[in-house]
Amino acid sequence: MSQGVQGFQGTSRYVPRRLLGAGGMGAVYEVDDRTTGGRVALKMMLDEDAGRLLRFKHEFRVMAELHHPNLVRLFDLGQHEGQWFFTMELVHGQDLIEVLRLEDAAGMGVSGGSGFAELSLENVGTQPLTVLSHVNAGEIHLDWFTLHLRDSKGATRDLRMVAARDKAGRVKVTLEPGKSLQHRVDIQHWAVRPINGNAQLAAGSYELRATYEVEPGEPVWSGKLEAGPATLTIAK
Repeated sequence: MSQGVQGFQGTSRYVPRRLLGAGGMGAVYEVDDRTTGGRVALKMMLDEDAGRLLRFKHEFRVMAELHHPNLVRLFDLGQHEGQWFFTMELVHGQDLIEVLRLEDAAGMGVSGGSGFAELSLENVGTQPLTVLSHVNAGEIHLDWFTLHLRDSKGATRDLRMVAARDKAGRVKVTLEPGKSLQHRVDIQHWAVRPINGNAQLAAGSYELRATYEVEPGEPVWSGKLEAGPATLTIAK
């Protein structure tokens, strides 16, 4: 158990991994869901005040009825040993305050579909941002990334793209604030590449995560970004 998780000891279903943050009403933890095998965020009340409990339940009921791509999904409301909590979608990203402090900042997104993954690299800073990419047949792609897949049984597999590209194909792309590069990945096309083991993925549903990593050494953005999870489906 990580430092800072001691305030929530977990339940038979939810296993705490780390404390994400705390405020006047509650604390939010990243937890493993034993029932689904995934990870969610769990918000727990910090005290047993009746008025706060009423507001806590009201917050859950109101948010649970809202459905929008920019709002997290809420799942479960319950209590354990007198502690009330609710669970919600775990969203990986950067702290808003830290993002606002950075002039040169990049953000990454990933979504899954039937046989394809959609990736994006966005300038979330306040100044133009130069990033490293690759040109293929006249189109700019995001190739400095790795896709991380996990099937329903917990087996994992990584699909890498960067080593499959010749260094001569590297290009530097300047993104204005708020602009992004988009890339659609044919999963089976990359799964059978030599760098990824020459083997297709079995049919089924996969948890999908992605990283974009550029090592320092060139006058471009460097660092490591992570995105996900999303759901990817491979048809029979």
